[in-house]
Order: sequence, then structure tokens, then C-alpha cells
Amino acid sequence: MYGFTILKGVTPYNQSERTLSFSDCVCVNNMIHKFEGDKIFTETDGYIVILDGITLNKTDLCKGKSWYETVIQLYESYGDSFCSYLRGCFCGAIYDKKKDKWVVFTDHLGQRYIYYYVKEGILICSPMMSEIYNNLRANGIVYHMDKKAPYMILTYGYMLEGYTLCEEVRKIQPGCYITYEKCQVTEHNYYQLKNDPNNLTEEECIEKLDALFRKAVALQYNKDKEYGYKHICALSAGLDCRMTTFVAHELGFTRQMNITFSESGFSDEYVPKKMARALKHEWMYKALDNGMWLYEVDKITRSTCGNVLFMGVAHGDSLFRYMNFSELGMIHSGQLGDVTIGTHMKDYNEKFEPGEGAYSVKYIKYLDFEYQNPYPNKEIGSWYNRYLNGAINGQQNEYNYTETFSPFTDLDFLEFCLSIPVKYRYNHHIYKKWIVKKYPLAANFEWDKLGAKLTAPCITINNTQIALLSSPSRLFRKVLVKFGIAPESFKKGMNPIASYLKTNKELSDYLDSYYDNLNVIEDVRLRNILKDIKENGNSLEKNQAVSLLAAAKMYFN
Repeated sequence: MYGFTILKGVTPYNQSERTLSFSDCVCVNNMIHKFEGDKIFTETDGYIVILDGITLNKTDLCKGKSWYETVIQLYESYGDSFCSYLRGCFCGAIYDKKKDKWVVFTDHLGQRYIYYYVKEGILICSPMMSEIYNNLRANGIVYHMDKKAPYMILTYGYMLEGYTLCEEVRKIQPGCYITYEKCQVTEHNYYQLKNDPNNLTEEECIEKLDALFRKAVALQYNKDKEYGYKHICALSAGLDCRMTTFVAHELGFTRQMNITFSESGFSDEYVPKKMARALKHEWMYKALDNGMWLYEVDKITRSTCGNVLFMGVAHGDSLFRYMNFSELGMIHSGQLGDVTIGTHMKDYNEKFEPGEGAYSVKYIKYLDFEYQNPYPNKEIGSWYNRYLNGAINGQQNEYNYTETFSPFTDLDFLEFCLSIPVKYRYNHHIYKKWIVKKYPLAANFEWDKLGAKLTAPCITINNTQIALLSSPSRLFRKVLVKFGIAPESFKKGMNPIASYLKTNKELSDYLDSYYDNLNVIEDVRLRNILKDIKENGNSLEKNQAVSLLAAAKMYFN
């Protein structure tokens, strides 16, 4: 459990010593005991101030004042959108006693999810949606499964925009805050991503992105040093966390613990091992063999509440739950690096269409959904849905253990990268040139997407680069997968779900047992679709169905 809960007009289901009570409001503090100097849970004559997560520019903002005094001063100077001046991964709230108004906010990219329920003088807010469910139930408040959200899980594998699986609960969207006064809630936007191209040359772009990336890496690693924590950084055979690790090392943060979890025998095992050895880093590896981590459906669902596929959270948790984080700092990652320096968009005229980023479009015809936001193009639409609602959802469970951050989501770095023309960013063009030019040691290890070093000669098939130095069997496999004609058994890698279900009957039977909860699903069409997935769905579609059924059993039974 992490974060905080704000309750107005209801009684908290769980009494805690760490609470603030006033009038008909109770604030409960469940923040973990990490980076505590960045966190605020305090009351003054004029305000209640709550802040969770990490603020990377805290030192620059304070200027001799205490942290909570600084936040109050920002609010008094800049009003409700004061949080726009913070940088990092955070969420929080301010109650202005004089105005009788709540302001509840998340960071610019919404990396710290925060959910809210508002009805008839009742307000419940929390970064943990399970806390909202628990308080609703304890107070006898009826809620319902949303009619559209189940199809989002069965299509995209995550929620779109501000939706949740519950009709009465919504998520504050990235770069937004809500105000609650006079029993009314309003969502306001204070920050929005854009990708207007700059006029720099390719070489100028490389120089600037390198300078900004080094600054971003130093900023977050120095936060560890501020608290005396040891550095921990994820490492895989991809490029993203590799660059976080290598650049931090070059900047002098050489005492790192690298962590990896994957199916053994694949590049995500042996490539990070080689890199950690070359850098003389500690390295911890967790094998995902046999899919034993997929048994943790209920545990993960208590964290996700069914708003995302459970498997995307469960594999990391299978390592984190065995680790002692008392001396370790934040989990440094390469989250979203691929779509920050790279892009899936060839030109700025590509539109964000229904089905973008979906795991399965088999049932998308039943998802009657219109995007609330007029996204200017495919890339921005993908950021606000596929990346910030899908990919970032995977790190929400990590807040149970420690904080986490990726230098690719540093606002200065991200904004600049999105301004690099897509002709440079498409197909990892400038990404690879940056690494080869500036960090040749990092380029000297196999990249899982190529099956070879970055400098290997390649051919392009259907807009996908394939290294000529790959083995014939890998080339054949990759071509079949790219053209969508490969059997599931070919799609191996970090977590080959199809193989687990085929070779581990006990696991397959266990996941099938979640279909016993079909009676919880009131909608007949949805119930029949779930039956069809059980009989005819592929391994990923079955994971989507189990994610939905686990949440239905837990919160809608």
C-alpha cells in the first residue's frame, strides 16, 4: 500500500495513526518510508498540504524555506496550477481552508495515477483505486462496472483517457488537476505535450539531446545521493535502460546494482549479464521460466484493480517482492525511451485512429468510444493513451516498494526529443546514431530488436530493420512475425505466455478457473465474449480476459 486517501463526507474503512481530520474530511497517509524529505503530509492554519513521490527540482525551489512552506508559497503565487513548477514523478493535494476548496493534482505526464469519486457531497481521492473501492463498500455506497471499460481491457489491455473499470470513478489525466468546491468537481489542464518540429540539423539534434539526457540522468541519480541510497537500474537487451545505465556510469555513478527479469536463455538474460560485467556493476537476475509469476493474479489485481493487463505488472513484481529496498534508491529505468527518441509515426499527417496500440481488435466493434481530446496526430494520441495509460501503468505497482523514474520522461529532454523531426526519429535512426557516436561501448553489445550490434549491416522489410548477421532461423522467424503469419510458439522472448500455457497444465488450469466468475458479469454479450475467449482466444486475449474477470470477482461481486 502506498500514497494517501482523501475522504469527505464518509468514514474511513481503515483507522490509521497517520491521519489528519478536520470538519467532515479525513486524510489518511499510506506513503512508503522512502525519500521522505520529498513528501508532505501536514496541516497549517490555512492549508492541508499533501505531496507524494519525488520532486527532482526541490532543492532549486526551496531556497532556504522548508519544503511545505515552499509548496504553499507556490500555490499562493501561481494559484491552482502551481504544480506546473514541480518536476518529477508526483501527485498530491492542497486544501485551501479559507476558500473551502480542494486542488488534487498529478504530474505533467500523469506518472503518478490518482483516482477520484464524487457524488452528493462525497469526495474520495487516492492513488490506489483499491482504497476507493474499500471506502465505498465500507460506507454502503453502490457502484457499477463501466459499460465501455471492459471492452478497453479486451481490446487495448488498458483504459483510455480518464476511464476506469468503475463507472463512478475516474482518473485525473496527465498534466491535469481537479478542483472540488461547493460539491462540484472540475478537471483542468495545465500541461500538454506537443511535437512541433524544430529546424536543427541532425548533428545539432544529437548534440542537444545528449546534453539534455546527461543532465536528466544526473538529476535523478543525485536524488539517490541526497538520501544516501545505493543506485539501482533496470537493464535489458534493449536500448532504453541500457542508455540510462551507461550514461550514469560515465557521469561517475559507477556503483550501480542492475536488475533484469526475463525468460532464461534469451538475449534479455545474457546481454545484460555481459554489460554489467563490462561496467563492473552488481547484477541481479530473476528468471521468469515456467510462468510461475502468473499465479499472482489476485495480488496484482489489488494494485491495478483491473485497469490494465495483470501480466505487464506481475513479471516485475516477481522480482521486487523478494528484494530489500531499505538501502536502495529509486528504480532508474528506460521507460518510454523507444518512443521518446524514436517514433512510430512516419509523418505529421498520420492520425490517431481507433485500435492504435491495441493487443487485439477482435472485439473493438463493441467499443462505442469517442476520444474526448482532439489529438493533433498519431504520436500525441499514442502518448496520452498507449504510453501514459498503458506502458506507465506497469510501474504503478513499484510505488509499493520505492520510487521510480526514467530520464526519458524528464520534461526538458522529452520536449526536445518530440521536437526532433520525425524523419530523424523514425525507425530508431537518430537513436542509433547518438549511441554509436557518443557511447560506442554501449553500441558494442547486441540489441535484441536486431539480434546484432547497432553497427551491423541491415535490410529493411516492411519498415522493420533486420540484421544480416542474424542466424538464418532468426531471420526467418522475424520475417514471419512481422508479416503476422507466425505461430504463437515463434513469438518467444522476455515472457513467452503461449509456451507457458502449453507446457504448464497446472498454470493453464489455474488461469481457466477465473472463468468461474462469469456469473459476476451482468452484460450477456460481454459474458458470451469471455466464453468465446476461453474456448478460442490466443494466450494474450486470455490474459486480457483473466485480468477483467479477476477484477470483477474482487470488486464487483
